[in-house]
Amino acid sequence: MEFEGAHRIPNRDAVGFFYTIRRSPDEDPSRLAVLFSGTVMYISTEAFELPTYQDKTERFAVFAEAALGDFLDENGLPDHTPSGVSALQVECFSPHFQTWRDRAPASDDEIEAYLSTHVYWAWRFAQPGWELGPSDCLRLRRPLGFIRRLVTLGEGKDWVAEDRSTNGVWLTPLPSFLRQKREPTSMPPPGRATHDAAEDGNVTPSSPAEYVFVDEVRIADLKRANTSRYDVRKLIALCEELNQCYRAQCYHAVAALTRTLLNHVPPIFELNSFSEVANNYNGGKSFRECMQHLEGAARKIADLHLHSPIRKEEALPSRTQVNFAPELDLLLAEVVRLLGAPPPKP
Repeated sequence: MEFEGAHRIPNRDAVGFFYTIRRSPDEDPSRLAVLFSGTVMYISTEAFELPTYQDKTERFAVFAEAALGDFLDENGLPDHTPSGVSALQVECFSPHFQTWRDRAPASDDEIEAYLSTHVYWAWRFAQPGWELGPSDCLRLRRPLGFIRRLVTLGEGKDWVAEDRSTNGVWLTPLPSFLRQKREPTSMPPPGRATHDAAEDGNVTPSSPAEYVFVDEVRIADLKRANTSRYDVRKLIALCEELNQCYRAQCYHAVAALTRTLLNHVPPIFELNSFSEVANNYNGGKSFRECMQHLEGAARKIADLHLHSPIRKEEALPSRTQVNFAPELDLLLAEVVRLLGAPPPKP
């Protein structure tokens, strides 16, 4: 609804960009802040092939609004924090900027869906239209000129497009487009589709594959597992934290969490250690070889990073080095199968 300004955060090397928002058309206003660390405050928009902004506040407002869109996609709607309550904080530190650099450019179909969704929900919130701008170009990883060609496809049919500024396009929806979107099969609010589907247990991966370590379908399987023998809440939390750390490029944490998960699951196999799972569990030759790879490579890589003292020169772990996602998915698939099996006879 409104940008309230940027303010330094007390006792932190961070600057907050504060916004008044409305989470639904009928809800009272809420507040949130996007936090930038001091180390990123000199990153330029040109680094992402966006227009140049000499004013730092204008520049980081673009980054803040892109970060808010990513937050909706990854977490759903933020908590309601009205005036007088500390604003919800959305962090946008160095790993998030790296994620933007690494993000694959959106396809034509993804861009068309993005445009349609935003124009429709702007109308639902009683806005006269919606402006496609630099923050959207950053999220889609495409320049405005590339996106503009897809805007043209909807002109006169879905919306009227106006070049109100040099860096954006204003889209005003047409009645026929809105009537179509108001049918019972209308799209869910931005940032809600993945969240609600997960609660229903019908999940399709929502993030780009390169940013998912544990498949979200597998996490949904664990959440549906009906077992009184084991409390799987910690196992689910480890899987979700692995995805968060992998997406944020916290690769030391990914290595450590992978090792923690391996140590956590042996009782489900009625064994005492993961070494026994890798060598003694009767899951077939292929399963055993994959588990031995996990036990050997994943554990050794974690040990290397967890126990090595500081050195004159370091080589930091990479996404490739800590990526044991296929073997881990095979392990979790067997865990899900075992949790659904009847308990062994005494």
